[in-house]
Amino acid sequence: MMFLVSKTVGFLIDPYNLIVLAGLSFLLPDRQWVGRWLKRLSLAYFAMLASLFLVPWGGWLVAPLERWPLTSDLGEGERVAGTIVLGGAANGRVSRVRQTLELSEHGDRVLELLTALSTGDGPVIYTGAFEAEFAHARLAPLLTAEQQARLLIEPDARTTAEHPWRLAAAGIELDRQATYQLVTSAFHLPRATAVFRQAGVRVHPVAVDYLSPGRTRPGWNPRIRHQLELLRIGIKEWVGLLGYRLAGRT
Repeated sequence: MMFLVSKTVGFLIDPYNLIVLAGLSFLLPDRQWVGRWLKRLSLAYFAMLASLFLVPWGGWLVAPLERWPLTSDLGEGERVAGTIVLGGAANGRVSRVRQTLELSEHGDRVLELLTALSTGDGPVIYTGAFEAEFAHARLAPLLTAEQQARLLIEPDARTTAEHPWRLAAAGIELDRQATYQLVTSAFHLPRATAVFRQAGVRVHPVAVDYLSPGRTRPGWNPRIRHQLELLRIGIKEWVGLLGYRLAGRT
């Protein structure tokens, strides 16, 4: 149920989808008050989109998430027991069609996974939908036998909230007295950290894949597609934080 709700809300708040819905509103007759108000809202939305050439709305939404003050559960002198890397590093459609791991702009998560395998000695858990299995097949030739044994795959989690209980369902038991590195994109780390702590897992947050330079000021920026993508991610993540809090997931 939570998966369907998250996907439905995600569709409705996606700036790309809103462009289409706003355009369709102009097909409604003016004599109905609903049509008139939807057209006014659509005009306001198009004006906001035009302002993206000058006003970094997306950057202003993403930057606070990336500098969110997160604390570590790691005690003094304590070492992490392992690493949990959340999926989301792959281009989903291309990977499914090609049946291989095709990294997206969030591929830094896989780099951190390789770093954990090469520098640590605990289990490295890759959790998140189909891509975990593709990652295992693609990375296996690069790993030693010992590293392959430490790499654990959980392929079924579809949302942030599903990661902790999907791990248990896959037979991957986490030591609730130990602390695990939690790796995901910086903008996603506040929600992911809260979800795992709500599930009773001690974590040491590790941010990768920063999307904003930190401070974003108004000014001419013709990269409208990049601005739209930041806006999409920012809206989705803030709505996700609020929704998870209201649903008791964090």
